[in-house]
Amino acid sequence: MVENNIMASQATLEAMGLSLYRARYPLPGAAASPLWFTESDAVDEQPDQQRTASHPAQNPPPTRAAVRVPPLSPEPDAGVPSVPARQRAAEPRTVPAASALTPFTLAAVALGGCLWLEELPDGVLGRDQVQLMRAICRALGWPADPVGVNQFTWPMHRNPQFDQGAEAALAALSAFVQRQMNAGDCERLILLGQPARDRLGEVPPGKPVLATCATRDMLRDPLLKRDAWRDLRPR
Repeated sequence: MVENNIMASQATLEAMGLSLYRARYPLPGAAASPLWFTESDAVDEQPDQQRTASHPAQNPPPTRAAVRVPPLSPEPDAGVPSVPARQRAAEPRTVPAASALTPFTLAAVALGGCLWLEELPDGVLGRDQVQLMRAICRALGWPADPVGVNQFTWPMHRNPQFDQGAEAALAALSAFVQRQMNAGDCERLILLGQPARDRLGEVPPGKPVLATCATRDMLRDPLLKRDAWRDLRPR
């Protein structure tokens, strides 16, 4: 009875094109069964068998090659630090270091109808230096009051996007000196020391320019005051 049911089920399945009852290995005393395939094996091998049968020489069975998927974030090159795109875009354009000028400070003292210009190595104008300028004014018959003191410091800003070279410093210093002379109603420009002469370069036109020793040097060596008298006395 059971055998009849199995045979009936087998016939029904074969009429529908299905063959589920296949032996995986030969059974003792049973008729030979067709080879057993899984569904995935039938899908993979059927196209290859058809191509081989139609073109045995031109279409060899393809081989499956391993495919490596690249990582989403590639590793940076060895020795080269990676910089985020936002950081690279935000980096300011800097002026080459070769064009930068060493920082310096100049004192501009409006006294006796003159503008006294002297470089300050330590950035500080001493009271004794101002007193020496007033003493020179009294000796020359110039007014010793009032006294106006200002400073010019380079660079004027710390923004690396702007030019901080020698030409930019000369232009800024020339404009500063001209403003100070106009504000103090100065008739003469006195350059104290060689550094002040080198920093200013060309002097503003239309005003007499006198040059003598720096007050720092005169305070260190009083004999230099005679040179200052010779340089500054009226002709």
